[in-house]
Amino acid sequence: MSKALRSTLIGAAVAVVIVVAVLSPVMWRAARLAFAKASIRRMLGSLTVQEQQNLNATPTLIFLPSPQLNDGSTQIFTIGRYSIQVPKPIAYATISKCLKLTYARFHIIVLPPSDVLEGDSLARQLNFKNYFALEDAAYHSRPADVNAQSDMDALTREQALIEIKLQIVDAALTQCFEEFDRGNLRGFILGPNHNALNSPTIVELSVQDPNVVAGIWFSTNGRVRMPADQIHQFLSVLEVSAEPPKKP
Repeated sequence: MSKALRSTLIGAAVAVVIVVAVLSPVMWRAARLAFAKASIRRMLGSLTVQEQQNLNATPTLIFLPSPQLNDGSTQIFTIGRYSIQVPKPIAYATISKCLKLTYARFHIIVLPPSDVLEGDSLARQLNFKNYFALEDAAYHSRPADVNAQSDMDALTREQALIEIKLQIVDAALTQCFEEFDRGNLRGFILGPNHNALNSPTIVELSVQDPNVVAGIWFSTNGRVRMPADQIHQFLSVLEVSAEPPKKP
């Protein structure tokens, strides 16, 4: 073998070694990412078609109507350490620290507001401003977006959000389909699917001042979906405060 040919072969071998050294980390990261995505898809594959559809649903931002207020149209109740203003009900009762409000075509259960300091702390650990921001990101996460994640950090974040969504949504029965923002009062509306019309429509509230969260359950009499416009009108009047709000 001539010296020139030997030099050429050695140069080619060195070039191959350099290429492999450069590409190996890239190929390893790509393989690791593909394996992680496949693992998540297998986990999600154990869900029913209805559960996957509900998890892939994301909320639409809505604008609540202007409140329709006149003398005697609202009533103030104390629940826990907080006061709430709501449209005046036909009847009301306290049940296990919850407030039950009865209206002509539906009734409502208001769960006691609770502070969200622990939730805010968890959110900041995950690089979110507060619990509401974390919940908002979780509700907008979708199993269908797993394949679109370009690196492990993005995939890990998406997986965590989907898992949080699984914890806060009964995926077999409900989906989060609307969100609203009135400034101090924000939240999400979760409705039952067509196979679970006896289940309530749930509103998850986030109040900035005082910094609390609360839940409201809307139910009708019978297998009828709660009308969205009545929920929206109720939310347009609703106020939550640590001190009794001023009467309109």
